[in-house]
Amino acid sequence: MRGQFSTQGMQLVTHAEQLAAHDARFDRAAEVIRDVIREVRTVQSRLTAGATITDEQAATIQTLVRAIATALARKEAAAGLTGKCPNVYQA
Repeated sequence: MRGQFSTQGMQLVTHAEQLAAHDARFDRAAEVIRDVIREVRTVQSRLTAGATITDEQAATIQTLVRAIATALARKEAAAGLTGKCPNVYQA
């Protein structure tokens, strides 16, 4: 009977060690997941609407700015101000 208790005791110790190892692995996995979630949130905040613009939006803005600059240059030319003011748009 004593031998049986001894064997069971050793099995319990082995089982407890395995549980401790599993707990450590779960704790490490939780740390990794927290880090990944933090990184994903950082990327999401950088990519939220309004935080960045697409290439198409940038091209549209460039076209609009060029049109405004051309209109201003024509207005200056009509008023005889050519050469007195810097170019309002240089691309």
